[in-house]
Amino acid sequence: MKPAPQDTLQSLIDTHDNPVVVIDGGYRIVAANRAYREAYGVSADALDGRHCYEISHRRDSPCHLHGEDCPHRQVFASGAMHQVLHTHYDAQGRAEHVRI
Repeated sequence: MKPAPQDTLQSLIDTHDNPVVVIDGGYRIVAANRAYREAYGVSADALDGRHCYEISHRRDSPCHLHGEDCPHRQVFASGAMHQVLHTHYDAQGRAEHVRI
C-alpha cells in the first residue's frame, strides 16, 4: 500500500535537523517537523489549521501587514524563490533572527 501524500511530505521534512514548515496559500501550516515544533513550543495537534504567523510571529495577521517582507507572499505571487532575514519568536517568546 502506498503512503498517503501527507505521510510522504511529513517523512521528507522530518529528515531535516533545522526547523521546517510547509504552508499553503492561506498561510496555514500543512506540515511541520519536530525541530519546528520544539523551537516554537507547540505540539503537532496544536498546529492543525493554524497560520504560520500565529506560531512564529505570535500575531493574528500576516507579517507583511506589520512591515515585514513575507517570503511566502512573494513566492506565492511570483513562483520564484525569495529569501529574507525574519524575526520570529521562540517558545519562550524571545526574538530570534531566522533566514527564510
